[in-house]
Amino acid sequence: SSLDSHAEAMMIARLARVTRGRTLMVVTHRLSMVRLVDRVIVLDQGRVIVDGARDEVMRAMTASARQASQKQLSGPKVVATEAA
Repeated sequence: SSLDSHAEAMMIARLARVTRGRTLMVVTHRLSMVRLVDRVIVLDQGRVIVDGARDEVMRAMTASARQASQKQLSGPKVVATEAA
């Protein structure tokens, strides 16, 4: 949970070695752990919202995040006015 970047990289490398050719299920919020897997399943409140190959899911999630941020940036602008 609170690994520094060096310890995290060592842990990921070790996991990759010992799980080669085996099934590994990873439950994480850490994006860095995603490189260990071939398939990603994204849950939202217990429901599967995305399921697919890692690279496809990452591209889709990146595009969705980009669209959401663009929508937020292009949303209505609030202009402060002074009360009379």
